[in-house]
Amino acid sequence: MKKLIKKIYFKCLLVGVLLVFTSCSNTEEGNTSVEVDTENPIINCPNNISIAVGATESNPIVEYDTPVGMDNVNAITTQVEGLASGSAFPEGITINIFKATDAAGNSATCSFDVVVTRSAPADDWPYFIGSDPTPSGKTWEFIPELTDEFEGTEIDTKWHTEPATHPHLKWVGRSPAMFRKENVKLNNGELTIEVNKLPAPVTASGWGLNGTPVDYTFSGGNIRSLVTTNVGNFYECKMKMNKTEMGGGFWLMGFNNTCGKKHEIDITESVGIESETMASWAKTRGWTEIYHSNSIRREDSCDSDQERDSDHITTPTKNHEKYYVYGCWRKSATELLFYLDGEYQYTLNPPVPFDQEMYLQFSIESYDWNPIPANGSFVETASQEDRTTYIEYIRSFKLIDE
Repeated sequence: MKKLIKKIYFKCLLVGVLLVFTSCSNTEEGNTSVEVDTENPIINCPNNISIAVGATESNPIVEYDTPVGMDNVNAITTQVEGLASGSAFPEGITINIFKATDAAGNSATCSFDVVVTRSAPADDWPYFIGSDPTPSGKTWEFIPELTDEFEGTEIDTKWHTEPATHPHLKWVGRSPAMFRKENVKLNNGELTIEVNKLPAPVTASGWGLNGTPVDYTFSGGNIRSLVTTNVGNFYECKMKMNKTEMGGGFWLMGFNNTCGKKHEIDITESVGIESETMASWAKTRGWTEIYHSNSIRREDSCDSDQERDSDHITTPTKNHEKYYVYGCWRKSATELLFYLDGEYQYTLNPPVPFDQEMYLQFSIESYDWNPIPANGSFVETASQEDRTTYIEYIRSFKLIDE
């Protein structure tokens, strides 16, 4: 019996020692500290920077102290928005945001603005920023018949607003949207072209007083000059596109249908809103945020196929979000220079010499590659403000000797 008690005692003692050892071991493991970094980095940005530049000065180079994040361990600093120090900053507000992140994923951000204010351009000279291409010994002079600040209450008789009765250009619009004189008005010092859905469908000739009848269910508007213009002149307009599926813009059109003489220059064209069924190529190009230009030799009595040279850039905002100044210098019959807000963008070389007399026009129309929904379109449902294209001015200049 005593031996049995000793054995039981020994076993209990051994279990107790093991339990104590295990308990101490767990306690020691629990007390082993693994430091977790919860401290955010610190990053400070410079104060806002404001710069005023002249109307024709290039965008200013802005240098600033690039923020560097600090942390108790280590931090990596990246710029997540804005432009780096030493960049040319555009007109307007550029928000610059910097972020500091440590190895544990803690982060902090700071931001500051660079505000560039540009003086208004001269109203008696083409808008050029940076290099002025005006030839030596020459100066620019208004072409009064092709220039309008759109003041007053009545549209000047220099413009033709009735689409089918122009002396040479009688196109009344691409179906399903026709041009209507009633949609073109002067309001508060601007030319406005409104788009809308017609109260009832209209059937009319698509090419003026004669031609195949076409059905229309929507409407836009158009103005055309009564005089023509030729090589050497500069044209610009300041405008904001409507916010619907319709679009168009500022362009020149010839009227001579003899061989190789029917020409078109699209200074700018875009649309306000992408249709749900917009063509894939147009969606890829981004036609609501674009400066797009064409030089087109149109179909004529000798050639059934057209030829063109075109180019485009992406604009800083949607075309319906702000006013842009679109310009074109018809420098020669084979060289067309295009400007956006005074800055040179690209040159087009027409497929044949564009030495023909052309009419200046502005139109808001429909495009078959951005179809207007039959019902529920923005043309039908948007506010009047959103359905309106605003043109602050159209200016045309010719070169004369100083």
